Amino acid sequence: MNYPVDKKGRYVRIPIPLKRRTISINLIEKHKSFIAWYQRKLGLSNYGLLWLIFCKGMLVAFVVERLILH
Repeated sequence: MNYPVDKKGRYVRIPIPLKRRTISINLIEKHKSFIAWYQRKLGLSNYGLLWLIFCKGMLVAFVVERLILH
């Protein structure tokens, strides 16, 4: 194989594109599809889903606060 060399005859690195971008895009798409599935399963509108997540966050914050301060 012929590897690329510079003017002094040293081997040059070839940049390899990272594949993280496709992994993160796949993760985002899977997350969106899971949220849509969850919303259809519960029969919630966007507004109802927001309230459900808000209440869930309040509950988690309350439990963490109780564990830390008491």
